[in-house]
Amino acid sequence: MDSEQKGIWKIRIATLFIFMLGSFAGVVGLYSYQAWFPAAKQPTTRERYEEAFSRLGMDEAQRAEVDVIIGDLRQKLIQLRQDAEPKVQEIRAESDARLQKVLTPEQWVQFQAEREVIRQREREKGRYNKMR
Repeated sequence: MDSEQKGIWKIRIATLFIFMLGSFAGVVGLYSYQAWFPAAKQPTTRERYEEAFSRLGMDEAQRAEVDVIIGDLRQKLIQLRQDAEPKVQEIRAESDARLQKVLTPEQWVQFQAEREVIRQREREKGRYNKMR
């Protein structure tokens, strides 16, 4: 290998090293920012409602009643989801059967993997139905 080729490889390696160092610094910086400034994190829906209720200036009796109403609502929605889950599973199974007829076996396997990645991302964001 002549000196020109060695010089090119040194530049490539240095560029790769600088890129990797920058990526590492970016990741560390992001996690540090989130750890030091938790206010930058988006509030959950529950936290937003808690803030809204606190701004209403309710007395203790009102707050107790609101908590009961919200608790009842939550329980009814949970029950509704549980009651609907068998029908949802039936619809999903029907759709899967139809998709399998359209896709090749390789495409079907790939689609299932892609769908699982999407579901995992949604779970991480907290947007995916917890009952799945």
